[in-house]
Amino acid sequence: MPALLVGALAGVLLCMTTSYAITGWACHRFQLETPATWRRESWRQHALAIPLYALAGLSIAGVFVLAGEPPIGHRLVSLLASVAGAIACCLLVQAVYVHWHPGVVVGLILEWTVLVAGVVLACAHWAR
Repeated sequence: MPALLVGALAGVLLCMTTSYAITGWACHRFQLETPATWRRESWRQHALAIPLYALAGLSIAGVFVLAGEPPIGHRLVSLLASVAGAIACCLLVQAVYVHWHPGVVVGLILEWTVLVAGVVLACAHWAR
């Protein structure tokens, strides 16, 4: 199975599980601290998020392919740290301008770190 397809599928599976567990369950109470920041949630937002997570997984898998499909080891950990670090920096920049509770920021960074790790590990597993 090509790494890009694995990445897209892993992105969808991880958004349905870890995104719900981390942001939807563990960190949702922090969103209540800043109610003016958030829109009302409905099925529409969740339905729009799924293809975006698939695109994120596809993009992460693309970086994995461009990095030469490194096997599980030091190079893969470096790739994971680089991508997760870039995403964390983007979220932190947004947190400077948007009134997010610090718990939400930590939750988003954790969620995206888990997503990046899951996609990269899935790609490395299928590339063997």
